[in-house]
Amino acid sequence: MILESAALQVRPGQSAAFEAAFAEAQRIISSMPGYRSHELQRCLEREGHYLLLVRWDSVAAHELGFRQSPQYQEWRKLLHHFYDPFPTVLHYEAVAGAVMAAPASSIAVTVAYRAQPGKGDEAQAALGKLVATVLATEPACLGIEILRHAGDPDRILLHERWTGREAYEGPHMGTPHLREFIAGAPAFLAGPPEISIWRAG
Repeated sequence: MILESAALQVRPGQSAAFEAAFAEAQRIISSMPGYRSHELQRCLEREGHYLLLVRWDSVAAHELGFRQSPQYQEWRKLLHHFYDPFPTVLHYEAVAGAVMAAPASSIAVTVAYRAQPGKGDEAQAALGKLVATVLATEPACLGIEILRHAGDPDRILLHERWTGREAYEGPHMGTPHLREFIAGAPAFLAGPPEISIWRAG
């Protein structure tokens, strides 16, 4: 299974119309061969910013099966005119971690890392150790997936679920294991990660 990720910036004043159109469009994508599941998250920090996550059996199921189908033209007609700029779509494969069912009040957090050239494996190992400790010691964390970019092994994405924003931005940020990871990260990361917080749309 792979995860398609698309960060969507919707034109100002069009969010309500976009969400209504997506409610219709999701019936198209969910009927396609190789489709597993999807979710649309609304960003808390950026007005009109959304994260679309779609799970497919394979990259081919998305790129060939869906994007080259007549149904994709219907999808485009419903949604693409809302975007400015047009989104970049990336594919990820699971590395480690777990995902648990989350309550409606929970938040999703994406943390996008870029490792230094050739140090993706080292970054993955350090993140795996961090994730294992978070899952074992922080009950406010409902699950974390570590995803490796399908075409660039030096790009890693954490997809996290938390009980709420306060738990993530408060106690979690002060934990010794996170501080230890941050202190050691310059040895294998190219820079600080890009963090976004989302809630269900």
